[in-house]
Amino acid sequence: MAKSNGRQQQTTELVKAAAPQVPAYLQQYANEGFGTIREYQSTPRLKVFQDPTDEWEVGDVVTAPDMIPIAKCGEPFEVNLLTAWPSWIKWRDRKDQSDTAVVTETFDKTSDIARCARDLAARTEPYADGKYSYVYAESLNYAIRIEHDGPARDMIAVVSWSRGSYRVGARLSGYLGRLKGTSLWSVRLSLHSDKRSNPRNEVWYQLDYLPAANLFVAENRVEETRTIAEAIAKMYEARTIGVNRDDAIDA
Repeated sequence: MAKSNGRQQQTTELVKAAAPQVPAYLQQYANEGFGTIREYQSTPRLKVFQDPTDEWEVGDVVTAPDMIPIAKCGEPFEVNLLTAWPSWIKWRDRKDQSDTAVVTETFDKTSDIARCARDLAARTEPYADGKYSYVYAESLNYAIRIEHDGPARDMIAVVSWSRGSYRVGARLSGYLGRLKGTSLWSVRLSLHSDKRSNPRNEVWYQLDYLPAANLFVAENRVEETRTIAEAIAKMYEARTIGVNRDDAIDA
């Protein structure tokens, strides 16, 4: 079991508190002064714990890297989809704990990484010493707004389905394709963490989805949601959006 020191404990307690509300008299100045520093900010992603710690159980869902809790294992939580994009990742071997799991990620579908991800014969690459192998894989990424009661409510984050969880993302893409006459940003889902395994007896927890009870965005949030979705889509097109994957795993 992973242990956390006093500083980590204090940090976790801080981020579990709800984000402070900006006073009304300052809201007219929103976003002033940030300049190009926005380019150095990355979007949180949803993280599902694969191992227990002093503060989290297996299957718990949080935002990463700030570790804001969203739901316990199996607990459903609703989100509003905003936009989506593919990326291609070079993953370190699961057994290699020397560095972060993600070696590099690209949005370029013509890149060598994307080519290797699409080619079954090139999908693995041995390390120079032959001890481990890199894996190339496509990732399906969905920007979402969290609509579950709690400290993460109304946060923007990214859900990524890759490798072991890729089929969920592909299934979601197919489901959305069948929703004729709507927009991606109008769709709401209910997410939950779920236990999975493979023929190699490897077990992991991943996010799965169901349609939300109220499938579409509320009328009074349409313009706000559309504006956010368009802004994120433009960031993707400009390649200025980033997802923090510092402690990502390849489940």
